[in-house]
Amino acid sequence: MAACLGAPVPPNEGDSLASGEPATLDASIAAKRVMLLNGGVALWDVIESCDIKGSSDASIKNVVPAHVERITGAAPIGQVVCNGGTAGRLYKRYLQERTGLSAIVLPSTSPANAAWRLERLVERWREAVDWGAL
Repeated sequence: MAACLGAPVPPNEGDSLASGEPATLDASIAAKRVMLLNGGVALWDVIESCDIKGSSDASIKNVVPAHVERITGAAPIGQVVCNGGTAGRLYKRYLQERTGLSAIVLPSTSPANAAWRLERLVERWREAVDWGAL
């Protein structure tokens, strides 16, 4: 995300900060939140809850869709972008009609997506999204 926004990469938990101290989880989350807000980006899960075995998208059952109206009713959403095919399918099935917004489905940034190197993912996300328009 930072590469697409042209922002410095926020630290992950344990990363060394300029002070030499490791970043705490709270500091990591706070830095990422600031980056997204400054970039005009909102993050929201497609599903509120589900049954899943491990991290296998194929095992997702008993989906409870997220209550996206809390954000779509309060913010001027310009574009919905789904992180991966599963998120795209779930968004289309459960939320697209409720939001009235179509979605761009991009390759998953999950480490499990071994078919896409980081450089290729960043390039694809940059091509697909005009961050200045969001």
